[in-house]
Amino acid sequence: MPMRRGSWSPTYRKTNTYNLEHYLIGHFGDLPLRNLSTFEIQIWLNNVAEEQDYSDSVVRSCFNNIRAITHLARKQKFLAEDPGEDVTMPITKISEKPVMAIDLMLLLLGAIEDLGDLCLMLVGIFSGPHASEAMGFQWKSWTGVSLSPTAPPSRGSFMKGVSRPRRVDLPLQFRSPYAR
Repeated sequence: MPMRRGSWSPTYRKTNTYNLEHYLIGHFGDLPLRNLSTFEIQIWLNNVAEEQDYSDSVVRSCFNNIRAITHLARKQKFLAEDPGEDVTMPITKISEKPVMAIDLMLLLLGAIEDLGDLCLMLVGIFSGPHASEAMGFQWKSWTGVSLSPTAPPSRGSFMKGVSRPRRVDLPLQFRSPYAR
């Protein structure tokens, strides 16, 4: 953790510290790195995926973290070989993602009275900008073909990492006939 923590955003630091402490340290505890084997890591990952029934994101985080730790330990010459090198990502359960029913979405869109709010909602639905990009949109962001955030990206507690504003092209059917 000391080798990487300085480059983590506050949100990622909180999540990653929890994952490392809860899953890896919680299982391996004070086991010396030299006693860690590929077989032991793989059994543990398989257990996290199957018996403990964790989501793909949790298992993938454990997989990436243990491999990064063993790779760095090998690079720093704490280990002669990297026990995480041949570990494979186990098959994980598919997590259901919440989806709004079409009739509820239509009710929501019909209830939005402010044109700016409706525009932002439609851009979010059909163009998929990152949250920080959507928060940076202003009326002057519209070029007639695309939206280019002109305000600095929002940096709230919901943000991951540094956001780089990008142009969001809108399909022809959403553009004004006067803009063509």
